[in-house]
Formats: sequence, C-alpha cells, structure tokens
Amino acid sequence: VRYVAESTVSIVPLRYGSGVKMKALEAFACGRPVVTTPVGAEGIPAEQGRHWLVAEAPAEMADAIVTLLGDPVRAAEMGRAGRALIETTYTLDAVSRGLKPYLQQLGLDTVPGPEATR
Repeated sequence: VRYVAESTVSIVPLRYGSGVKMKALEAFACGRPVVTTPVGAEGIPAEQGRHWLVAEAPAEMADAIVTLLGDPVRAAEMGRAGRALIETTYTLDAVSRGLKPYLQQLGLDTVPGPEATR
C-alpha cells in the first residue's frame, strides 16, 4: 500500500482475470488516479474519465499516463473521485446498506456492524 499511496498515478495493466480487480480499488482507496485496461476495469462501477482512464493498447496506456502526469489538477480530481467511490460503495457501512433489504427479507432486522467482528 505504501508504494501506491506514494505514487502519482497507479497503473493496472491487466490483460486477463476475472472478478473485481483489487489493485484498482486499493489505488482508489489511496486517492490515486488509475490508468487501467478494459480487463482491469471489469467488475468496478467506475466511470471512464471521472474515476480512471481505461486504455486498450500500450500506446493508449502510455498516453493516458503522460496525460495524468502532465495535469496534476485532473489527476487529483480523479484521485478524489476514486476515493469517494470507495467510501460510497465499498466501506462496511456502504455494503451493509446494500445488504439490508435482503437481510430483512430473511427476517433479520439489523445488519451486523464492525463491533460484531470483535
């Protein structure tokens, strides 16, 4: 995490894989802008140009990286947007809110919070 937090741009050049790509989420949590491939973007509800730059070919990846390195204001905005995405979608509170209707259908009135794991 230290290297991601200290980076200017996080690069997630995945060519294969499935499910949610934790490397991108880690970068978002650290408030870093992300450049990734379409495979790296799979499973994450982020928007092109707002949360990250998605590029297919190596030259497109390089261009996206250079763009963010050359525009620290845009890079910072994307980093903040990524961090906000984590806070609204992937925190325990956010996940609990999403699960609450399903748990209520099962007859459970409350969603266990962090104290339940202590």
